[in-house]
Amino acid sequence: MSEQERTPTSETGELAMTERWSLTLSALEHLEQGYTIFDRQLRLVAWNQRFLELLGFPPELVRVGTPFGALISYNVGRGEYGPGDAQVQLAERLKLAEFFKPHRFERTRPDGTVLEICGNPIAEGGFITLYTDITLRKQAEIELQDSRSRLETRVAERTAELKTLNTQLAAEVASHKQTAAALRDSENWIRSIADAVPALIAYVDSALRYGFANKKHQDWFGVAPTAMIGRPFQEIVGDILYAQLQDHVQAALQGTEGSVEYQITTVAGGTLEVCSSFIPHYSDHGQVLGFFMLGQDMTEYQHAQRALNRVQRMESIGQLTGGIAHDFNNLLTLVMGSLAFLKKHLEKDHEAMTEWLKAIQTAMNAARCGAELIRRLLAFSRQQSLKPKVLSLAWQASELVDFLRRTLGETISIETHIAEEVWNILADPNQLMNALLNLAINARDAMPTGGKLTIRGGNVTLDPDQTDLDASPGDYVLLTVTDTGVGMSPEVAEHAFEPFFSTKDPGAGTGLGLSMVYGFVKQSGGHVRIQSQPGNGTAVEIYLPRTSATAIDTMPEPKTDDGQPEGDETILLVEDDAEVRQFIHRVLDDLGYTVREAADGQAALDILAADRTIDLLLSDLVIPGRISGHDLLRVAQHRHPGIRVLGMSGYPDKAAQERALLGCRMLDKPFQQQDLARAVRGVLEQA
Repeated sequence: MSEQERTPTSETGELAMTERWSLTLSALEHLEQGYTIFDRQLRLVAWNQRFLELLGFPPELVRVGTPFGALISYNVGRGEYGPGDAQVQLAERLKLAEFFKPHRFERTRPDGTVLEICGNPIAEGGFITLYTDITLRKQAEIELQDSRSRLETRVAERTAELKTLNTQLAAEVASHKQTAAALRDSENWIRSIADAVPALIAYVDSALRYGFANKKHQDWFGVAPTAMIGRPFQEIVGDILYAQLQDHVQAALQGTEGSVEYQITTVAGGTLEVCSSFIPHYSDHGQVLGFFMLGQDMTEYQHAQRALNRVQRMESIGQLTGGIAHDFNNLLTLVMGSLAFLKKHLEKDHEAMTEWLKAIQTAMNAARCGAELIRRLLAFSRQQSLKPKVLSLAWQASELVDFLRRTLGETISIETHIAEEVWNILADPNQLMNALLNLAINARDAMPTGGKLTIRGGNVTLDPDQTDLDASPGDYVLLTVTDTGVGMSPEVAEHAFEPFFSTKDPGAGTGLGLSMVYGFVKQSGGHVRIQSQPGNGTAVEIYLPRTSATAIDTMPEPKTDDGQPEGDETILLVEDDAEVRQFIHRVLDDLGYTVREAADGQAALDILAADRTIDLLLSDLVIPGRISGHDLLRVAQHRHPGIRVLGMSGYPDKAAQERALLGCRMLDKPFQQQDLARAVRGVLEQA
């Protein structure tokens, strides 16, 4: 080949530049960001379709050479910048554009769209502006489940636009060859925009060689974008990743679009979860010339999605355990109460019934164990009754350490590090001590040959961008319990808070210790998480909200003696469970009371209206019908001012709420005969 043949003509050079411009613009049209480029005379030079979509400018206004002031004037006219003098708004923005400085800010459009606007000056004069729609990012926490489908929809939409734009751009290139010089001047501008986009953008031809790549490739694969041009695709991505992408690459070269999720290890050693789309590129005649590869870092999205799934799973389990606990409390009320009733009467002939009494005592002990199990389930489901007080963490920890030294044994050393100015918290002291005790016992079991337990306490302020915690921003007291034990694998740590989950041998534990900690902390408005690695111990972090309160009022329980006080008053009993109702009726009748019964709220109100001799209304909070137990107690107090009321509930948290709302006593299920006797007598004798 002669030297003349080797030297490209001017037209050939312009065509090569035009092809690169076409490929570059085609790639940029797939960006989720809009962009504009203005020259030093503040005239519009380049833009993409996304800019028109985000800003809503009419196509006839946005053309090459459109003055910057014309776009600003259009925005002012449609109220884009809010209320104010139109001329002042226009003048301010024109003045800022003349003395352009790099900037980044967010603006909310009248239609609710939130845009992030980033502008940078160009060395040759003028400036580049990127427009990013961050509305979805603002809503990401509540739309994690739908984001993938939206992404696929956007890719499909962008693909359709790509086919149309390819045809349009080919026609424009053929009719505007005279703009080759201007395109050469603009190439650096376009490259700057592509490199600024936080996504992998590449074009690979039908021979599987790179035709275009942005700077994100350098971050992921360690090769400068300019050094990629002309190199084989497999050489850049590596054999392992190419094996995962090969089917999608071949499908794209056959004209089929697709996407794939995969993991890569970057040159910096980090692991990314990536979603890449492969979009065929066609010639004017429909021939596939190559494909575009658009990659997005999905690492944070995947982490947030897994965190959301864990929270939803724990919430579902909590709702289930709460419902089971309510029904089981009714059963335990029958078992414990009936056994106590039978035991009381059998004790009159103790010598003849010794074996019967032993069997009854065994059954009662088992029922008490069942009640304790339900208490733990209610703690996990955040339906236990809490009595919060203003607490000093330093005092609570020091009180617990003395107890733990005797409980954990001499093989385990205990250290405490509580900050001097640690904030106060509002929490139930007994439940806090139980939570710390459960963590200490778990730590002891993880250190069978001995070790060190460390309790730390300090202040921490959570910022809105700390997305790794399922907690609201604000001030917290961070309590950390750390051991030097065997640690947990990620799989075990993920399920550690679920009820009945345990890695101990059968019979060595119920699997409810950490569940109780989780429920108590969540019910107290805080957050808890586990940091652990096999062989490196475990740290459980508890975040409890700071309080500025100095005291809390609690309603004292009535003082009663150890006996079973009796009476002769008339009691209206409201309970929808027939067996529970019969048992309570039998106990009250045995105590000397006259008992009337009702299965729902309306029947109870009818009895109250007809019988003025009723002294006490005893009602379950959960009853069927239009009138709830809460409404029944409230209406009864309103219509019959002299009547005494006593509520019952298998949900301790509801009982606590009703006690606060109605100012009346509540009886927690399950209860025994003496509990019922004392509660009834206490209400009847109160002032």
